[in-house]
Amino acid sequence: MKEKETSRAVGFPRPTVRFIVTVKPLPP
Repeated sequence: MKEKETSRAVGFPRPTVRFIVTVKPLPP
């Protein structure tokens, strides 16, 4: 669980939040 969380928070910390925040408020 630590390996997946670290890889996600280390390789998808900003791109994931930016993509979700830019694609979420767009459709809704």
